[in-house]
Amino acid sequence: MQPDDNYLTERVKSGDSAAFEQLFRKYEHRLLNFFHKLCFNQALAEDLLQETFLRLWRSRHSLRPGAGKFSTYLFQIGKNCWISHSQTRKYQSQAGAAEIGEVPDTGPHIDPGALAESSELQEKLRDAISSLPEEQRIPFVLSRYEGLTYDEIAQVLSISPRTVERRVTEAARQLARRLIGK
Repeated sequence: MQPDDNYLTERVKSGDSAAFEQLFRKYEHRLLNFFHKLCFNQALAEDLLQETFLRLWRSRHSLRPGAGKFSTYLFQIGKNCWISHSQTRKYQSQAGAAEIGEVPDTGPHIDPGALAESSELQEKLRDAISSLPEEQRIPFVLSRYEGLTYDEIAQVLSISPRTVERRVTEAARQLARRLIGK
């Protein structure tokens, strides 16, 4: 049985690197997915993942186990890493031509036409998400790809759940207009 996050954060707070590694293993894929959906660049997503956990380790003495969900706290750190990166580098996210998108599992019978159409749709979706303003893109990705509730996103972004709902709804509308012209 896996130890819970409160126990692990208590151990991390006291400098336990094995507990830190357990938290890393537990959350690395969710955070990596979050960053990848923000920038569609695997190398950058991996760098931001590392920066997030580095910041967590550096601030371990201020951890407050039991004060809230650890995942929410971790996504706050991740969001701050993304914002720092965007501000300092003035990063313009774009779908890289060399970047390989997520391709659905088509099973043993691969239809080249459907695969090409799927890749084209993935590229359009990446472009559309990348074109969203930061204030809409982050809550949209946290909601639709990471499965966080509006209340959890509100905690991550330090805004009200109603504001989160408005931003996610507007992001969805903009994506629909861009992708299907509605």
